[in-house]
Amino acid sequence: KLIVESENYIIYYDLSGEAPKAIKVYPPVAYEAKDITEKSFCAHWAHQEFATLYYLSVYEISNTKSVEIEGFDAFGSDEMTEGWTANFKETNRQQYGESRPSIYFKNETDTLWTKKYFFPINKVSFWVRSMNTIGVLHLDGLVNNEWVSLKTFDITAQVKGDIMEFELGDIECQQFKLYYEINTGTGGITFDDFTAECNKTANFKLEKYEAYDTAMVI
Repeated sequence: KLIVESENYIIYYDLSGEAPKAIKVYPPVAYEAKDITEKSFCAHWAHQEFATLYYLSVYEISNTKSVEIEGFDAFGSDEMTEGWTANFKETNRQQYGESRPSIYFKNETDTLWTKKYFFPINKVSFWVRSMNTIGVLHLDGLVNNEWVSLKTFDITAQVKGDIMEFELGDIECQQFKLYYEINTGTGGITFDDFTAECNKTANFKLEKYEAYDTAMVI
């Protein structure tokens, strides 16, 4: 905003344009709540340079098990589940887990990235079937901001709709990626029903509420 002042008047001009490079906006630092009552409180946070809008979520954590299942109903489309990405789009409607379709890993470059889960995950499992191939399915996890190998699963000709699983133990991980390494054969694998289990649940009271200032009464 451009402000022009004189002795008799002030003129405000709203400016717009393009930046020469992308501007990275970092999450703001949240401060302790103020004016706490039984039914409300005032949330406030640090001003973040270049930010024009803040999203505020309020939730309660309970020590109850939560389970999220991704069935890939809209895989490869613009309606794909938020946060999930892949560099391939092939699906299979003949061989699948709970419901069609499954997704089809055919090339060694095919990679699937899960969304970032709200809490660290304790256990993952999935349905998988060999389609005229033998190889290794890799499960990697984002640990301390680095992708590391968590588990490799041997895929033999006898894998015909198996449920495979991995318990993370003390590993804190909220996001995963999967890719298939082909040893022999001309096919790939069908993959479905990726399931993530956690020992905590977030009960949202407010989710991604839009705030234009650095404080809000809730």
